[in-house]
Parts: sequence; C-alpha cells; structure tokens
Amino acid sequence: HVQGRTWSVLRSYEDFQVLDSNLHRCIFDRRFSQLLELPPRRELPSQGQLLAPLLSRYLKALSGIVDSNINCGPILNWMEIDNHGNRLLVNEEASINVPAIAAAHVIKRYTAQAPDELSFEVGDIVSVIDMPPREDTSWWRGKHSFQVGFFPSECVQLITDNKNPSPAAEGDIKLSITSPHGSNFPRPVCRRHGKLAGLLRSFMASRPSKQRLRQRGILRERVFGTDLGEHLLDSGEEVPRVLVSCAQFIEKFGVVDGIYRLSGVSSNIQKL
Repeated sequence: HVQGRTWSVLRSYEDFQVLDSNLHRCIFDRRFSQLLELPPRRELPSQGQLLAPLLSRYLKALSGIVDSNINCGPILNWMEIDNHGNRLLVNEEASINVPAIAAAHVIKRYTAQAPDELSFEVGDIVSVIDMPPREDTSWWRGKHSFQVGFFPSECVQLITDNKNPSPAAEGDIKLSITSPHGSNFPRPVCRRHGKLAGLLRSFMASRPSKQRLRQRGILRERVFGTDLGEHLLDSGEEVPRVLVSCAQFIEKFGVVDGIYRLSGVSSNIQKL
C-alpha cells in the first residue's frame, strides 16, 4: 500500500530470504531492526503450517520500522516500487508497457468511478493504447501518470497534424474580415498546435534510449546528488566505493588523522 494505491506482489519463500538479506546488507543493522533471520526452507516443517504465520509476523515487524526514505534498488524492485513511490512494472506484457497508438489532450475533466478508470484534469495529456470505434463503445483505454485505465472518449481530443483539413475544418479556421470598402474576404488563422503536436510525437517516437545517450557521451553520470539506489544499480556495487575508501582510510590512520575535512575554512583544512 503506497500513496493510497494497493497492489499484490507474488513472492516465494526464497524471495523473502533475499529480501531479508538485502534489507540488512543495504539499510538496517539486525540489532536495530530486531527482525529474526528467516531460516532455510529445509528447517521448516514439510507441510508448511508455520510458513504463513512466520511471514506474517515478519512483514508486520518490517512495516513498523520502514519509512518513505528507502532508496535501495534491489528492495524497491522486490516491492515493485520506483524511487518516487510509483508502481514499477518491468514485465513486457504489463499494460503500462503497451505502446500507445495515439496521443490526446483532455478537454473535459473526469473523475474515476471504478478502480480500472483514470482521473484527469483539463489540459492533461493521455496516451491512448486502445481506441475502439465510438459506435462500438464510448470507452477508450490509456495511460496517464503511471496509471492504466479506461476513460470516456468524449473527454479527450486526439492530437493530430492534418495537412489537408476537411471543408468543415477550413470553415472553422477561417476568419471573415471586413475591409474598409465593405468587401468581405476570408483570411486563414494560423494553427500552431498542429505542428507542435507533430514535432512532439516524432520526437517521442525517435528519441534514443538513456544507454545510447551515455555511450555517445551526451548524457553524463551525475557526480553529486545522485540517488543511492540508482548509483548502486549502475555501478553494480553493494556499498558506494567512496564510503569504502573513507572507512579504510580512517581505520588505517585513526579517527583524528583520518578526518580530512572539518569545515570549509582553508586554515582548518591545511591544519588537518
């Protein structure tokens, strides 16, 4: 249960053992967490009567000590959560990973009336992934803010860039202006959002992946302010290398000599 949303995560007993190991390797000391280490499966009764109560007590104790500051990648992946508290679906068959067939902007506010529906405000952008003919049904399916659900098709307007508008559309975009001599002549009014929508759609379709941008040197890894879970996932390390180096330096030279910086004052740094 995260940010008012609830979903089920299917895990085996071995997965729970991996979770316990990662928790006490990445976040907690077992002396603080007071969580009992999950025993090997072979030490449990073959019938499994104690398995459900054991895991229930473990999860209850874990819920009492965790907060919203967990950013360890393996643990977040285990719970299917990203760094912002949104559900993380890595399954290719998941609805959130279904490619969109159209983009639409909201012209009428809608509030979900069922768990499988979307809520949005006027001006929001929705990615449409299922668009049956309106004579068949008035409900479309799309993605909005990491959520997938149904919504009324009359609440959105598709973003298109028609180069040859219909006669009716031409009548909509023309403005009749009266000249000083009294003669009327139509003057087209420029529509800018059509070109902008086409540019955005082509950019979203052709944008390179983050890995390709890194290979080309366009996207560089952040040095300061990097998320810990993201850094460990990219580096493949369990503990940041800078912490290991600092700990080894302090252990080698002692607590006093090992502290290399007291404050930003240059005289203090030189003295140390």
